[in-house]
Amino acid sequence: MNKIEIFPASFTDNPYDYFATATDNNTALFAPGIGPCIGGLFYRQGHVGLGHFDPMMDPVVRDISRVVRPRMQEQGTGDIGCMLYTGQSFAVRPEFQRQQGIERYYDYVRRIEELGFIFGHDGSRTYILANEGPVLLIKKIQARLTGDNLDTVHVLMNYVDLDSKRKVKEASEEFEIDTRTHQTKVIQAFTGRRMFR
Repeated sequence: MNKIEIFPASFTDNPYDYFATATDNNTALFAPGIGPCIGGLFYRQGHVGLGHFDPMMDPVVRDISRVVRPRMQEQGTGDIGCMLYTGQSFAVRPEFQRQQGIERYYDYVRRIEELGFIFGHDGSRTYILANEGPVLLIKKIQARLTGDNLDTVHVLMNYVDLDSKRKVKEASEEFEIDTRTHQTKVIQAFTGRRMFR
């Protein structure tokens, strides 16, 4: 199995370092250490992409427009799905507070959808964080294509969580996304003690 590591956008000016794609079932993309940054998963039949973007949504939308969309349009078929992940909920970020902040967040989502992506509202971990709290560090996102027709994306999420005694422990979840229907099938539910669904 080939593994491609994706670096944070703030570490490089080269988009090939912070966004990578795969078109076979022998390549796994992984992005480690997504805390306040934003991880982006993009997929269509026969093509999966993973990005490790900056924490602010303006540059993320710009990167999706100028880097992600052209790359994802090069290969694969069907609509391009999109899910975003972060380790710091937008609900606790100062610029996304109260109704005005919620509307601002959904304006960004609308802009992403206007670029032609099907935004995974239920699968994204941005506005409401997985653990209903301010921080759940994403240790690693890993994605790869599976299925006879490369029509499924297998995703593994590893987290750093706190147990009931406030001690650090690891947690994970595993799921598959049907690239044609954009439906998610849970393989392993979140193993930590807190999870919002």
